[in-house]
Amino acid sequence: MKKIIVALVSLAALSGAASAETEPGSAPGAPGLAAGGAPSTPEGNQEKPASVIQANVVAKKREYMLTQALKDGKAAIEEALAKKSKPSVNPPEVDIELELKNSGDKPVTMIWGGDQSRITLSLKGPGAINGSWPMMMTMDFQMGVEIKLAPGDNHRVSIKSLGYGPRKIVSGGCWWTASGDYTLTVGGNFSSNNESVPFAAPPVTLKVSEAKHN
Repeated sequence: MKKIIVALVSLAALSGAASAETEPGSAPGAPGLAAGGAPSTPEGNQEKPASVIQANVVAKKREYMLTQALKDGKAAIEEALAKKSKPSVNPPEVDIELELKNSGDKPVTMIWGGDQSRITLSLKGPGAINGSWPMMMTMDFQMGVEIKLAPGDNHRVSIKSLGYGPRKIVSGGCWWTASGDYTLTVGGNFSSNNESVPFAAPPVTLKVSEAKHN
């Protein structure tokens, strides 16, 4: 009888050890520790900038003229992008702003610029072309600027061209090569609490028209 009781106790101990090893996010035998031995932190104490920073595009100008260079350059642009090289036709100039607003009830600190933020563009519409190409850059890490946003405050970034890339080096772009209505989507990321925080603004509509000839 004693042997049976000892066997049952041993099985219970093994079962408890197995359940501790398989518990998600916990180290064996150490309740309250995350994987790797780091103390767990209640979610309510962590700042979550991704949920409170709202991205929006402010179109200071919505209507643009289709230049002859863009109209005639479609084939050249597509050929260059297919070869992973920079097109000779520059992306069109625009006049818009990216607005990053703190919609929460607590201050948020974000890092913008250098290697700690990035903007990407995507264009849809008749004659829209999107592409990127590799560029050489130095290996040093470039710091951004710390920006503190109180509740309701916003940070605005001016966008003057549909060319984009890290460190203000153009390594991607969008082109319109025909008249019509286009939608432009602005996305990217910034840094906060040593983490990369992605954002995506709702698309904005832009109108492109051909020049009228008398």
